[in-house]
Amino acid sequence: MIQKTMTEALRELAANVAKTAADKRFPRSKGRWSKEREIRPINEYLSEMTPKTTVKLSLGLKKPIKSWTLSEKLLCDHSSYFRAAFEGKFKESSIKQSSLDEEIFSVDAVGHLVDWMYTGKLECREPHDCQESVSTHDTSWYSLYMLADMLDISALADAAIRQIHKCMEKGDWLPNPADITYIYAKTGCNWNLRDIVVKKLMEIFLQQSCDGYAGRCEAWSEVLSADVFFSMEVMEGIKRHTDMLERERGRSDEFSDQGEGHARGSVELGWN
Repeated sequence: MIQKTMTEALRELAANVAKTAADKRFPRSKGRWSKEREIRPINEYLSEMTPKTTVKLSLGLKKPIKSWTLSEKLLCDHSSYFRAAFEGKFKESSIKQSSLDEEIFSVDAVGHLVDWMYTGKLECREPHDCQESVSTHDTSWYSLYMLADMLDISALADAAIRQIHKCMEKGDWLPNPADITYIYAKTGCNWNLRDIVVKKLMEIFLQQSCDGYAGRCEAWSEVLSADVFFSMEVMEGIKRHTDMLERERGRSDEFSDQGEGHARGSVELGWN
């Protein structure tokens, strides 16, 4: 019997799940596979590293694009995915190597994963040029979030979301069209990443002056045409926002009319 890898097993499972529920995703970053383990100080993992206690993490299913040699305990303590792969009955447990899909995850994303496991921090070293119309480097953070989600590392997924917001706040950028295409091609409905880019574009649109909008018509056109579902969700969000403002304005006018009527009644009845 040929032993399957963890990735092959997950692909089969995902295909079966997709037949009955297209929007379900597996695994989720909620630590549901098994209980979380206590993370020890990094120097303890490093001091225990030997050829027998290390594993290879590679990006690239057929041919490795890049590989990292890491502590097996470090990976397994952080991730229930790696626990299942290296401590279970999958092929990875015997070959001591796990490969990630290069069509979903980027080299930078895996690098961020390794940095985070060693330092507990994420840091963006890319320039944030406010002269650019669209964001230029968010793809690696979106990819990192999806990697953390698959590996079932909720703390890293949360950190990736915080880092995405930090980069967005450094400039009034439109989401990059390539990022929109990537997110909507690799995720399902109700994902945080979709919600983030939709709300970002809505925020810019609602706060943008007419002159500012006119000055970036081409960039706006490219972003909105990146994905039809994205443009629909942006328009629906703006419609909900304007409808809410109209309802609030209507209630305000109603209260104002009632107040004026009460004042007129008071005068007529000699209450004041």
